[in-house]
Amino acid sequence: NGSRLTSYAADGTVRVWELSPRGEVAGFELKPGLYAAGGADFANGRATVVVFGTSSGGAAGGDLVVFDPATGKVQGEITPITGQTAVLSPDGRRAAAQQLIDFSGPTYGPIRVHDLETKSITTMKGLCVWVLDKENPQCRKAPKTPFEEWVWSLDFSPDGALLAASGDAAGSVSVGNATTGELVVHSGEPKIYEVPTNAFSPDGTLLAAVNEAEIVVYDVATWKEVVRQPLEGAWLRVIVFTPDGRNLVGIS
Repeated sequence: NGSRLTSYAADGTVRVWELSPRGEVAGFELKPGLYAAGGADFANGRATVVVFGTSSGGAAGGDLVVFDPATGKVQGEITPITGQTAVLSPDGRRAAAQQLIDFSGPTYGPIRVHDLETKSITTMKGLCVWVLDKENPQCRKAPKTPFEEWVWSLDFSPDGALLAASGDAAGSVSVGNATTGELVVHSGEPKIYEVPTNAFSPDGTLLAAVNEAEIVVYDVATWKEVVRQPLEGAWLRVIVFTPDGRNLVGIS
């Protein structure tokens, strides 16, 4: 409901804050040698953060830590994961993250949705490994490694039915059915830009995505573009819709 915020910091702490009145509600300190690297999320009594070892980096694998935001008590861990993000479904029951499949190098695995109650796992299917050639981008099917890059942004639709993913080099957005894993839509041949972030509108009717050059907004009912606007100034790393769905707020 917008009343609390989850954060992580370089001092090894993960905290939950009440925004009005302002103050810390709960939190915990990471063990020495670990750091939080993304995936801070909060939904329906659960919170998450992605934790890596300081010497290993994101490509070497980490843990998605699920904890109780009221007490800071750890409820579970999902490992090994990679990428730069993880996200909870709106009901707090499921968590989505990118699986690491090879510790020997930066081999990035599929995006998986974990049911935190039943422990069942859904693998998102049908994504492409794009060979980025400015003259002729190619989609190479790879069932076991469908997103061969770091995933930078994941977002569930407000009803939890869809999961949107974008990342380091694909230059596009993939949207899948969060229950079956089937690909619903792909935004098309990639631009030669990274897409660091995407976000659904509060009512689920729009999906916005940002790359290095422009903001694109899609109508979820038809998947047609309704806005394509050049970016002016800094590259946006994070975007979010305002509660009324009429504006986008970006952080560079």
